[in-house]
Amino acid sequence: MSALQDRRTLRVLLVILLCGVLLTGFGCPPPGVAAQPQGWAGPTIADGILYAVSREGVLVALRIDGRVKLWQFPPENENRMIVHGTPIVSDGRLFVGAYSGIVYALDAQTGDKEWYFTTGGPIIGSPAISGNTLIVGSSDGKLYALDARNGDPLWHKPFASGGPIWSTPVISGTMVFFGNLDHELYAVDLGTGLRTWYERFDGAVASTPLIVGRSLYIGAFDSMFYSFDAITGDPEWEFIPFKAGNWFWTRPLYHEGTIFVGSLDHHIYALDARTGLQDWAKQTGGKIRSAPVIVDGVLIVASNDGRVYGLDPRTGNERWAPRDLEAPILAHPWVEGNIVYLIDRQNTLHAIEAGTGSIVWHITIE
Repeated sequence: MSALQDRRTLRVLLVILLCGVLLTGFGCPPPGVAAQPQGWAGPTIADGILYAVSREGVLVALRIDGRVKLWQFPPENENRMIVHGTPIVSDGRLFVGAYSGIVYALDAQTGDKEWYFTTGGPIIGSPAISGNTLIVGSSDGKLYALDARNGDPLWHKPFASGGPIWSTPVISGTMVFFGNLDHELYAVDLGTGLRTWYERFDGAVASTPLIVGRSLYIGAFDSMFYSFDAITGDPEWEFIPFKAGNWFWTRPLYHEGTIFVGSLDHHIYALDARTGLQDWAKQTGGKIRSAPVIVDGVLIVASNDGRVYGLDPRTGNERWAPRDLEAPILAHPWVEGNIVYLIDRQNTLHAIEAGTGSIVWHITIE
């Protein structure tokens, strides 16, 4: 068997494994029960409205205190949509990509569907937007640029990466950065859709890139965390790639010269942004896919063990005792003021005060 055939075989096996993860959310269905797709989209807040998606595929718009439901999509008499990427809001529209391969543009105030566009495979990551250009990655291996006002394609043709795109694309200046399951990281021109550079890894790239100045940071399924020059694609010469005990599949965070990143090895790591050397590590009781955030000087980390940790960013020591939400957490949080909003795998939306870890309120999304 050739090296190319080996690579294709491994990619097929990886996709099968990851599809199982999407169906079960890192868990296993009860014996005799067929697995059904389950989403894990994070909440979004814009203009006083809180948007959240249940794991079964109902997107609801709530008043920011969670007490009043304004609308839901799809309507009750329509099929539901499974969503893994956090929806985004821009210029009065809410954009959401679904496992069905469809990206929707909804009126953010009313939930009315303005347009939709169908890709050739499931959409796992979030869309990204710059001006009127909406960027969407699909499991068909293509990156799409759409006019946010009407859904019309903007590039001559989608960018074909050669592998399923589960990474949330990131736009910085005139470039779009994203990874794929074929072990590749790409930089593509935002205006033309042409490749600027790419890098290959020893594992799939489903994480969200982080851009800090000219530096790009990203982790991969080879359990390594890397840094590159975002303009040239060259490895940062001072940065030593960091090895964790399992995959990186999250969004890193930069704060005051330190990169904070969670791993499926249950740890949150603090790395020197210049050298990649570990400052400290904190073990949780489960895999970490939810992105870390810093609010009021507290590093907030949600784990698949169902707990939320409040840590000192300088030392990793606990600022307050872990809060047990009693259900796994995969989705990224949203921060508004000093409140962190999290949705768990039982469809409970939690509002947590960052400084103390107190749960302000929680409701179930139905």
